[in-house]
Amino acid sequence: WQDGTEYTFTIEDRNSAAFIGTIAIRSTPDPKLWNLGYWTHPTQQRKGYMTEVVRAVIRLGFDLLGAETIEACTATWNIASRKVLERAGLKEAGLIPKGFQKGGGWIPEYRLVIQRSGAATGPVSQSWRWRARQ
Repeated sequence: WQDGTEYTFTIEDRNSAAFIGTIAIRSTPDPKLWNLGYWTHPTQQRKGYMTEVVRAVIRLGFDLLGAETIEACTATWNIASRKVLERAGLKEAGLIPKGFQKGGGWIPEYRLVIQRSGAATGPVSQSWRWRARQ
């Protein structure tokens, strides 16, 4: 937060304050490209929260951080995460054969991106809220 290179948020239900997950947007060496990552608590998956939150963070990236492109990566086997990104408007931009290591082996990832010009606008749900994590 202090140096303006990464912003991480805790997501919780607006009414009950139940923990939903976390989301972060980080700068890259290219000042016009930002990277998005998130995690949803298993009890909160498949409720639509993360799609809404991803859309909101994309808006933040374009409107406040000056991003021209926002990227996110997901393991090739993580279909649910890919669907969240696609519903938020990201499109596949390639395959990373050695995306990250897990259990001593490489996990391939898809890279998905959205351009400022392709970002959807519209209302953001009020069923969740986020808190800055510094």
